[in-house]
Amino acid sequence: MTMKKSFYTAYTRVINRRTHYFVKRYDTFTDLKDIPPILDAMGMHTDFLVACKFAGVENDSIIRQLMEELNLTRSSGKVVSIELRKRGEERESPIWYPQYWLSKLKWAHI
Repeated sequence: MTMKKSFYTAYTRVINRRTHYFVKRYDTFTDLKDIPPILDAMGMHTDFLVACKFAGVENDSIIRQLMEELNLTRSSGKVVSIELRKRGEERESPIWYPQYWLSKLKWAHI
């Protein structure tokens, strides 16, 4: 009985000024010495995790290993700036209050 073992490669290419990630999964048969690795699956996308999904890579440790090879880090979220005001503090302009300027223009009334 032959044993099948998989290994993965990842690399990047710039296409139309955008970085594309390529992830490939190869299968090797350990009992058969003269057979080269066989390309089993491949994924290409501008998002690394989507490329991994296309290539069938679902193991987090393998994804982390491929990310380390490409010097990538996972982003955990998006930074959103928030304007903090004290309670009762007025804003600089009445435009910030749509009901106010709409009523002044007689487009709407509350």
